[in-house]
Amino acid sequence: MKWLKRILVGLLASLMLAMAAAYLTPLDTYVPEVERALGEQLHEPVSIKHLRMAMLPLPHLELQEVRLGGKEGIAARLITAEPDLPALLAGKLVVRRILVQDGTASLVQVRKLVDSFAKTPAAGQRVALRELQLSGMRLLTPGMTLGPIEGKLEFAQAGELERAWFAMDEQKITVELLPLPEQHFSVKAQAHAWAPPQLPQMLLDDLQIEGVLGEQDFVARTGSTDSN
Repeated sequence: MKWLKRILVGLLASLMLAMAAAYLTPLDTYVPEVERALGEQLHEPVSIKHLRMAMLPLPHLELQEVRLGGKEGIAARLITAEPDLPALLAGKLVVRRILVQDGTASLVQVRKLVDSFAKTPAAGQRVALRELQLSGMRLLTPGMTLGPIEGKLEFAQAGELERAWFAMDEQKITVELLPLPEQHFSVKAQAHAWAPPQLPQMLLDDLQIEGVLGEQDFVARTGSTDSN
């Protein structure tokens, strides 16, 4: 039985080497093509430093040191894209999840992206996305930096946004958005023992606000606050 054990050990070693090689496989020769495709899809210049394919825990594509837009743009240390394997086997281009990690995003660029997606019909999108996650991102606004922010955007089968959720400061403040007709959103915000970055002396022990967010304004329906 020693020969069988040796064969199994050899096969395991070969498999581990193959997986390591797949993880380290550089795809940098495809970077210009990926940058061009993303730029056309997002209508903004895109730069990527490195492109890698990884197999664990599930097969996924890694985009390292990514930047979207100009000076007031979006930058991330790592973007991970996980394909939906059953959908791919069925001949459909579906991404199960995209995770954007450790970076900054200007409010100006975020607004441009939201407007762009709102004007692009779901049927016209080349690749279907099921979920977009954010981790360790900071939002740059005039006179203020918010974050780190974590979040999740969930999309329906047809590509429409179903739900958006954001949190900051270890989930001391959370915001949930649900889409409404005419590019409006139902908003529910909660804060517990949280102070605005520019007003550290204003501690919000318990804040709850619900309302409707439009293109230019926010209309509160209900709200309660307890601050010190």
